[in-house]
Amino acid sequence: MHRIGNYGIYFPTVVADPTRYIEPQPDLRATLENLRTQGVRLFVASNSHKEYMDLIMETTLGKGWESLFDLKCAAANKPKFFQEQTQYFHSIDFDVPNFKSKEIRDPKELNGA
Repeated sequence: MHRIGNYGIYFPTVVADPTRYIEPQPDLRATLENLRTQGVRLFVASNSHKEYMDLIMETTLGKGWESLFDLKCAAANKPKFFQEQTQYFHSIDFDVPNFKSKEIRDPKELNGA
């Protein structure tokens, strides 16, 4: 079970039955896979925190959805994400309490993302 399943009222409800609220999109997955085979680089940016983004994307695209994208951005703070040059990416360590992150200022560090 996702850890978010213990937070408040909203998250446990969605975690308990995600397809009641989120519609799977197998055709979208096929489209993204096709783009990847053509060498198109893809990214996804969500304002949701990491665990909720995982739940949404896994329900929408299926297990292994991460492999469809070169870069995955949670808590993106859109629309500022696209408008302000002062936004930085963070690399998150999921084994550290509260997902402590490291700010990434050099784009070369994103190559493995």
